[in-house]
Amino acid sequence: MKYGLPALFLLGCQTPPAATYHYGVPLDEVSFNLYSLSMGVYPDTSVLDDPANPFAGGGLDGDLRWDINSGGLSVAAFYAWATWLTYQPSGEAQFYSAASLHDVYGLGLCEDTDLYYVRGLALDGYQSMLDNFPDAVTYDATGTIAYSLAPQAIAGIEALGGTVEGGWTVITQDDGSTVVVQSQ
Repeated sequence: MKYGLPALFLLGCQTPPAATYHYGVPLDEVSFNLYSLSMGVYPDTSVLDDPANPFAGGGLDGDLRWDINSGGLSVAAFYAWATWLTYQPSGEAQFYSAASLHDVYGLGLCEDTDLYYVRGLALDGYQSMLDNFPDAVTYDATGTIAYSLAPQAIAGIEALGGTVEGGWTVITQDDGSTVVVQSQ
């Protein structure tokens, strides 16, 4: 084997472009643009071509996506997470892309004619997290305790009135914690 495992991992990930984000655009004024019917759903990368995406040229250095996410800026959070997903595919990025779309839908932060499609994108995003990144975790506010995102993805699908595909089921264990299993 020519490359070791770490080298193969690095070859599979891309680094986002250097920061060229237009800081003059207030993030609370970013409008949602239904650019494609698969934007923000792995492995689609069309969000990088969306003219409404303030991060298409870069600018997601450090913890900016977390700051935007915690600031309640659902549209900007979607663009941040979906852009990150194209450069660093992970279940965490897929989950938060879907969750941001869920908020865009629930809060009506898009054109009324796009609500149906945004709901579908959120459902597809949650399902993509389950199918492509079933072991994905995120961390609590201290950054030390990891927890699974799969139960939350299933809850998101159910909250949107969707049907979980692929035989995924949430099981509550004796200690009250939940795990997700896939039956065949």
